[in-house]
Amino acid sequence: MMVDNGSHQYQLYTAQERPNLLDHLANPKHPLYNIWPKFLDQVPTVIKYEKELTRIPELARFQYLIAINELENTDNEHSEGRELKVIGVAKSIPFYWPGLRGANPAASLPENGWDAVITNGVKLAKDLRRDRKSSSNLLRPNALSGLSVMVDPVFRGKGVAEILIQAMKDAATDANLEALVIPVRPTWKSQHPTTSISEYIKWTGENEKNLYDPWLRKHLRLGGKVLKIANRSMLLEATGVEWTEWTGIDFEDESAKIIGSGGERIDIDGRFYVSIIISGGLVPVRYYFKEGKGMYQEPNVWVQHDITQSPNGSEDAHIDKTTFGSTNNIKGSNTLKMAEDPPTMKVELSRTCEVLMITVLSLTQAMQEACLGQVIAPLRIIGESLGTANPEKVSWFAASYSLTVGTFILIAGRWGDVYGHKNILIFGWVWLSVWSFVTGFSIDSGQTLFNICRAFQGIGPALLIPNAIAILGRIYPPGRKKNIVFGIFGSMAPAGFVFGALFASLFAQLSSWRWSFWATAGVSGILGFLTHLYIPILPATRMKKIKKEKLDLVGSVMGVAGLVLVNFAWNQAPIVGWYQPYTYISLACGLLLLILFFLYELKTPYPLVYMRSLTGEVVITLGIVSAGFASFGIWELYTFNFIEVIRGSSPLSASAQFLPIVVFGFAAAVVTGFLLERLGSNLVLLYAMIAFTVGILFVGTAPVDETYWCRTFLSIALVPWGVDAAFPSSTVVLSDSMPDEHQGAAASIVNTIINYSISIGLGLAATVESEINDGNRNILRGYRGAFYLGIGLGALGVILTLAVVISERYRLSKKMVAKIQIVEIRT
Repeated sequence: MMVDNGSHQYQLYTAQERPNLLDHLANPKHPLYNIWPKFLDQVPTVIKYEKELTRIPELARFQYLIAINELENTDNEHSEGRELKVIGVAKSIPFYWPGLRGANPAASLPENGWDAVITNGVKLAKDLRRDRKSSSNLLRPNALSGLSVMVDPVFRGKGVAEILIQAMKDAATDANLEALVIPVRPTWKSQHPTTSISEYIKWTGENEKNLYDPWLRKHLRLGGKVLKIANRSMLLEATGVEWTEWTGIDFEDESAKIIGSGGERIDIDGRFYVSIIISGGLVPVRYYFKEGKGMYQEPNVWVQHDITQSPNGSEDAHIDKTTFGSTNNIKGSNTLKMAEDPPTMKVELSRTCEVLMITVLSLTQAMQEACLGQVIAPLRIIGESLGTANPEKVSWFAASYSLTVGTFILIAGRWGDVYGHKNILIFGWVWLSVWSFVTGFSIDSGQTLFNICRAFQGIGPALLIPNAIAILGRIYPPGRKKNIVFGIFGSMAPAGFVFGALFASLFAQLSSWRWSFWATAGVSGILGFLTHLYIPILPATRMKKIKKEKLDLVGSVMGVAGLVLVNFAWNQAPIVGWYQPYTYISLACGLLLLILFFLYELKTPYPLVYMRSLTGEVVITLGIVSAGFASFGIWELYTFNFIEVIRGSSPLSASAQFLPIVVFGFAAAVVTGFLLERLGSNLVLLYAMIAFTVGILFVGTAPVDETYWCRTFLSIALVPWGVDAAFPSSTVVLSDSMPDEHQGAAASIVNTIINYSISIGLGLAATVESEINDGNRNILRGYRGAFYLGIGLGALGVILTLAVVISERYRLSKKMVAKIQIVEIRT
């Protein structure tokens, strides 16, 4: 079966299909020959049963090999016909889990994990094969266990392991097995052999939310959960001479040194021993020096995966399930021991290509805001050309765009997860180019068609943003570099808005505003081409024949329809009033659909919104972001209106007054990247909410005749700090809480909240404005009312963030007290 991850074409086989490929691994020169520590090959269950995995046909189809035509790895033009080279192997086995349907299934998982499952699985296979006629009375496998994954070092980080895991995880579901469990061998435990496994799995990395061990962390991000520890997963007893041969350590000399320093111990049976640390061992060997024998008991961690969830995807791997043959074949599980480096999404890029990649991806954010600024700055000129000066109707010019950006972002991330993020990026640029071009011609067809075209234009950025973020989220692991990259990405929002406003004002005053849309079409086309050239195709795993349920079409329809109806009601009500039946009916239907959407997402196996990651902290973070960006949207529109309408500045002059945003936005992006690492996301979010609130407070209370360099300038200087802190901090929280296959969905949630909040905020502000401006006779009063609403929303964000920070500090102080008490007890 052909598997294409964009940079390589792999062949995926089962051992049943191509048993001859296994012969390659017997060659001592093969990269996979010595991939494991030598002593693991001497474990009795490995010697006795591992060969049965390929000898028994019912088990051979659970073993996978990935091969590559050696022609791809050579510059020899005459090397056609060279045989396939095996670059990856994955092994798994079905077994019987006795307590699977009991009240406490984990309790029945064996302490001798790896040894137990391979023994159980081989015995079941032999029994069923021998007694086929009476097989209905025999135990049958009800669960699947991973055994090992080995990857050629040259191909590590190129999606090989991800493809193997994907194929096996899907196969567990196809085989109607009830569970997938893995006795996981923690990757970095061998670096800490004297630390107990129960203590080790509690260690966290730089981000206290993530486990220290990268392989365990990966399993949890894939949706796995730790069930228990298998303390005796693999058992090996051998003589000191054998241990010396396998490890290169003279056990007699080493034991003598330890005894000389008083390091001998006694076990519960009264036998004396010493602990000898060996390379690759998760724990020391217990060497009974009087008997000349050493015992190694390797601990693993039982992890269970939810086989109903969509599997981990990297990008653009095409797996055609039809080539596997019968769908009754069990095709695997996840993995136990990772023979490659900790499984991260590594992409080899030169410094120049990396800079270009970050630039092109960050420009998706700039273009999103530029398309908003190109309407807000020349808003009055566009309204006049379309025959309306009604502020409520004019507000739709911006709100219709934000409506579709915020709505379709929800599903665009999932499309990227399934079809490939780079593919959706290119499609998004094409879409934005086409509809920007069409919008430029809508001047002759009235405001309704203009709003429709603007709505369609907004779908383009909706496709771009989450998939750009997903690529960055998968390439950069949690840490300083990721924080800085997301800070740069966020800084493009104010810069894009300003330049969009400047060029739109220039075109509107010197020629026609429609040229700004045609220019957007051209720039989008160029960026689409640059995306094709410089954005890497990440290693991915997705089915070539995509199942409709993985796209969650039902959830998509309910979610999009609900968001559209609620937004429409809030933005249309200021124009026609809430007494119009279709406004409150739209609101009621939209809310009902959103309730049904969330209920459905809890049940569907392939949700658009990964509910398990929406912890209380994440939900509160999204609420804070919603309040902050609703305030920001009001500040953005009404500050322009205040400068143009009340102070009488031209659109170009007003846009020029916003230029400091670019400088302060860049500074905020750089500072935020460092602050995220040192202060954490909650404190950064707090200063973002303060910046939003104080910024809109300055302009909202500024006298009409006050100089620009007083409160207006301070407002324009402060607000970018809010945008460039709130966006990356919330994105990092969501990105770190989601498994890799849901990175597109994580990006979608953040941007849905941001853009939807902006649109809803504008609708609320327009309602307040229309209610208090005395029929457009007191415009300043209406603007003040909108500003005060924005101040209130910003203050709400500050209060919520303060509550989160105080709660976090309280939890940390309790943990610190508990640790001090433990130390005092021990001493």
